Amino acid sequence: MGGSKEVREATSADIPQLLVMGQSFFEASPWPAYVEFDVERLSKTLSRLLESEDAIILMTDRGMMAAVIYDLYPASCSVAQELFWWSEDGTGTDLRRAMETKAKAKGAKLCVLSAVENDQMVTMDRAYRMWGYRLVERLYV
Repeated sequence: MGGSKEVREATSADIPQLLVMGQSFFEASPWPAYVEFDVERLSKTLSRLLESEDAIILMTDRGMMAAVIYDLYPASCSVAQELFWWSEDGTGTDLRRAMETKAKAKGAKLCVLSAVENDQMVTMDRAYRMWGYRLVERLYV
């Protein structure tokens, strides 16, 4: 059975499941070429995020998305910066929509999404543009 596809806010009881999904995301991304997956460190990070008023972590049984809200420099507005987004159950769009709604309710004027550089980059770029997002900046490691 597929489990629940309902988007909900994560709690500390969800950390083990978030870690499993986090490892799946990590292994499918380019990040293993640069860093190791550190379960203990990620667990502490998730705990801190769950305690923060400026963070949002949403999930389904097999999907997750998190963002942190901060004041954009040098602009004078708050933005919600996606920290991670992973879905194995077809709920990616539902997670994004719920994140956008929660972020705006917390005062974010804009939502900032990222995409890992992989064979899905063209597809993700097309989807982001269809949803109204525009490329503003790139990250380099």
